[in-house]
Amino acid sequence: MNTEDPAQAAGYVMGVGFLVVLLLVPMILNLVALKRDSTNKKCALAVIILLAGWVISSLGTMALQYTEPDPLLMMVPGLFALCCIIASVVLAIIGLVEFGSRRYRHGKKRAISVLVLSALFGVALVVGVVTGFRARSMANSPRKIGKTGWTVTNAAWNFRIKPPSGWTPMEGGKLNPLARAAFIRTSPQLFCMVLAEELPGTELAPEAMSELIKSGLRSRGEVEFVAEGRKTANGIEGLFLESDMHFGSQHFFFQHWVVQNRSHIYQLVVWGSGTAPEKVRAAAEIFRDGFSIIDPSRVAALNSAAASAAFRSPSFGYDIDPVGTAWKRRWESLAKDMPSAEHGVQTLSQQGCCVV
Repeated sequence: MNTEDPAQAAGYVMGVGFLVVLLLVPMILNLVALKRDSTNKKCALAVIILLAGWVISSLGTMALQYTEPDPLLMMVPGLFALCCIIASVVLAIIGLVEFGSRRYRHGKKRAISVLVLSALFGVALVVGVVTGFRARSMANSPRKIGKTGWTVTNAAWNFRIKPPSGWTPMEGGKLNPLARAAFIRTSPQLFCMVLAEELPGTELAPEAMSELIKSGLRSRGEVEFVAEGRKTANGIEGLFLESDMHFGSQHFFFQHWVVQNRSHIYQLVVWGSGTAPEKVRAAAEIFRDGFSIIDPSRVAALNSAAASAAFRSPSFGYDIDPVGTAWKRRWESLAKDMPSAEHGVQTLSQQGCCVV
């Protein structure tokens, strides 16, 4: 279950709560009926046990949805409900038999209802178990999309990456214009993208790259930087940065790994729920191990997005010289983004500066 959507989580809890209240009413009525001599107590008890099994299993399943327990533990509510079904069926049958030998006026309809509901619930339980085992078997079987044998090669941007098992490719441009590859997985929901750009003649110091990423994150929300340093994977050394971020009511955990190869800069970004940082770390490690540069000697073309050394306005006579600053890229979509601007540059994190 995706607990990151508050509305969905609240709706789920309210639905389970309504079901519990709905089942408690007949349970109370049957508890009262147990005190009457004209009611077969085994029939009334069968109803109580059946409904109690549903209530407790529903509450248990709801609680386990938010803890990501071992799959075997997820079976406990279902097994408990099954035991209650068996017990209620036995009591209902005994109660019906007693109707022939003793004078009871109430309880027969209760027993029949228990048998019918137990049969329906039993069928649903069997179907659920079979479906679950089939899904688990398919998840554990070899897949075309997985850690083994599936590699994304982006020759234009000179890299390859092998995603972990269970990840699905997605349209990276919707996440970031610089995304050259992007992936998503569910349960838990995690994301990954590879940002790449060419900056001929540019060599950024690790401190400068770190500050560019940090400033970009600060501009998007409240952020706390958890860890920073260098990490080497697959023979490639890069800048490593972990951050905990809040976007309004949403909470995310990010891990960046930035590699600079000649005039190419790559950012491997993995993120997910702020409540599951270990999931993000584990996925990021596999992505790093699966990342490689096709041709380490390749140099960026001169017609890339690098900002020119200086700009002089032909209309107003002012000069702009971005050399030695963080403004490394031409603002290629300036005419679309800021139609009234004459000149504009961007940082690697796509912060913009323009002259109107």
